[in-house]
Amino acid sequence: MSRTSTPFRTWALGAVFLASLGSCSGAEDAPAAGEPVGQVEAAALSTRVVGYLPTWAGDVNALQYSKLSHINYAFALPTASGGLTGVSSSDARLRSLVTQAHAQGVKVLIAVGGWNDGNDSGFEQMAANAGTRTAFVNTVVNFVNAAGLDGVDIDWEYPDPGTS
Repeated sequence: MSRTSTPFRTWALGAVFLASLGSCSGAEDAPAAGEPVGQVEAAALSTRVVGYLPTWAGDVNALQYSKLSHINYAFALPTASGGLTGVSSSDARLRSLVTQAHAQGVKVLIAVGGWNDGNDSGFEQMAANAGTRTAFVNTVVNFVNAAGLDGVDIDWEYPDPGTS
């Protein structure tokens, strides 16, 4: 499958990204009463095992890919203007991770945010304005496409109720 960006793929990834941001809160869905056991078992079999590889440590050649379904490359940080900092989509280590993980059927995502010593000002300032939110979504979609990633993990620690 070609990793070239198409307008539809970019739009679809952006739509999924925005939808996931809007649905981050709330209780997890419970199986419906009377749901056939086979469907419950199938859901259990689709378990994901996600590992984090920090941008500053670890050897992509030493990872136990066979034990993971997803790897979050952590962390890119949002900027107040809607950009990303901390890692580049052309980062050689990230490229190596994507190549090795995909060869073994493991998906790779970019983790955006993280603890960052409790400083979420980049998220706060970016989210406060519709223009910078749009810029952020476009930046993240472009990053995912350029790096050949499978998605994004938004790790905003911690939005303030009512203001974030």
